[in-house]
Amino acid sequence: MLGFAASVCWGVGDYVGGSQTKLLPGLLVVLISQAVGLVLVAAIVIPGGVGVAGPDFLAAAVAGIASGLGVTAFYKALAIGTMSVVAPISATGVMLPVAVGIVDGDQLAGLQAAGIAMAILGVGLASGVSDEDPGRRRAEKQSIALAILGALLIGTSLAAFDRAATSGPLEAVLWARVASVSILGIVCLAARPDGAGTTRQAPALLAIGLLDVSGTILYTTATGHGLLSVVAVAASLYPVSTIVLARVLLRERVPLVQAAGILAALAGVAAIAAG
Repeated sequence: MLGFAASVCWGVGDYVGGSQTKLLPGLLVVLISQAVGLVLVAAIVIPGGVGVAGPDFLAAAVAGIASGLGVTAFYKALAIGTMSVVAPISATGVMLPVAVGIVDGDQLAGLQAAGIAMAILGVGLASGVSDEDPGRRRAEKQSIALAILGALLIGTSLAAFDRAATSGPLEAVLWARVASVSILGIVCLAARPDGAGTTRQAPALLAIGLLDVSGTILYTTATGHGLLSVVAVAASLYPVSTIVLARVLLRERVPLVQAAGILAALAGVAAIAAG
């Protein structure tokens, strides 16, 4: 149940993040929401002492930087594309940690192999652009490219976080957030994005940070109280919440072939997590 709750938090947060990126520069949306998350995680972790150091600290920093940049690409993809298509494509980033594990000597389970095949097929089907309007076709293609970039970066973050979390999951999250907020802050200082309207959207930006951290804490708690295979599958279904909200609130509709791709990608992600 906690794993499912985590997936809902992440999925709803992604929907709000994508929606806010239609109104504000993506860099600002991610920076502010990640900073909110940093404050919350620090308030939880620091009183108990912080101890990540050495290789674990480096892995946490890599995880944070990759996550910050990956979420920025993902939110931009959600903002300019079809959320129902973008969300499951970005979720296929879970394939990267599996690939890293194989390189390190892990054995690929049959279910994971099937999941990878389904995810790749799903991305291929979901990536088909059928809109006849040239401007819309261009935006859809850009959103899919950004979704794939986001998946690669988020997958890199997951692989790095797996190494960093050996000294404590929440401590790793803390240092990862420090790294992501730092790099995004530097990029914002260099790019100087237009912050007009940020104050009006502050409640939504706060909600994104709260939802993200809540999902992370729920997932971390769930892995300590339940079967990892069950928790991982439940949490991997976070795009479902994004898709449902996009369908209900935005009235999104996708062609049958893309719908089949979305289902295949979601099933593939769940199979990879279950393996």
